[in-house]
Amino acid sequence: MIVDNLLLIPGLVGGGITSLVFGVLVAMSYVFAREIWTADISQGAQPVPEASKGKAVAWTLTIIFCILIGSTATAWWVATKGHRFWEATLAAYWVQVVINMFDLIVIDIIVYQWIKPKVMEIPGVPPLEGPWPHVIDAVKGLIFGLVFALVAGTISLFA
Repeated sequence: MIVDNLLLIPGLVGGGITSLVFGVLVAMSYVFAREIWTADISQGAQPVPEASKGKAVAWTLTIIFCILIGSTATAWWVATKGHRFWEATLAAYWVQVVINMFDLIVIDIIVYQWIKPKVMEIPGVPPLEGPWPHVIDAVKGLIFGLVFALVAGTISLFA
């Protein structure tokens, strides 16, 4: 079956679980340190306030760690079922695809663009208009996701 050959099921399961944790982390970052999103929302026109750079690094590393753990756990799961490096890496990449689509569709478009909660507003920073900046970021995320998938696939070699 083609779904089994593409290792889609482990990728969707791992991606779904990781996306939920990712979404909670993003929501928490908006509640506790929304100013760290200044550069992202302004597309680099306004830097993160100097006093918040430490928070930005901490939240970024936490989110990256979450994504890497989800990808690695999925790759490990696939590797323990007898699959090889490239198959584990493909499953880990499916996790990246799911996370990026969750971020784009749920967080960026539905929540940020349509619902527009007050907690996501940053005083003095105009909100991003339209979906295209978010789509571009999703494409960048898929490219960076290749690196995460390769790292996860490499770690899975020790399964």
